[in-house]
Amino acid sequence: MPSVPTTAELGIKGNYLDSWSGAFVTAGTPKPVIDTLTAAAEKVIKSKEFGARIEKTGGVVQYITTAEFRSMIERDKNTALEVAKKEGLAQGAK
Repeated sequence: MPSVPTTAELGIKGNYLDSWSGAFVTAGTPKPVIDTLTAAAEKVIKSKEFGARIEKTGGVVQYITTAEFRSMIERDKNTALEVAKKEGLAQGAK
């Protein structure tokens, strides 16, 4: 797609929207439930078996805390909005 500018050409610095996976719960989920799910996810993600399986497909496994995950989502959202605005695609976006 030679006519589509790169993010660098759009003035976006750094990594742009890395690929990631995560889990979410609905608003109002009780904290004990969230804590249980978070602990289970951390255990699996940090296991050698899970890491080996993901790395076989070319993936990289990295566990991050809930706060770090929120921060990453916010960063990616802001970057995507910046790109959309530069390209005239963010009419009414907040």
